[in-house]
Amino acid sequence: MSSETITTYRIDKPDVAIPMDRAEFYIEQITRFETGQKPTQAVGIVNLFIFDSQGELFVQKRSDHKTHNAMPACSIRQLVAIFDLAIPTNIR
Repeated sequence: MSSETITTYRIDKPDVAIPMDRAEFYIEQITRFETGQKPTQAVGIVNLFIFDSQGELFVQKRSDHKTHNAMPACSIRQLVAIFDLAIPTNIR
């Protein structure tokens, strides 16, 4: 039974989308990593910013565990403060 179909891209041909089962993708790529090989594919990513009428930015973290996915809306100022705490000063 398939877990979910995701869009993947070959690293050597990033302009070609390849639908793939999520579990199959991770098993394949993690196995490559654990055996010292380089990844051959990457998951497609969509960046989307959603603001409410008060200017609050909705942020959602994605995880294998649904209870970890939810994060309340926060303002840009709060989001910047969160990232300031998370990003080491030598990277900023």
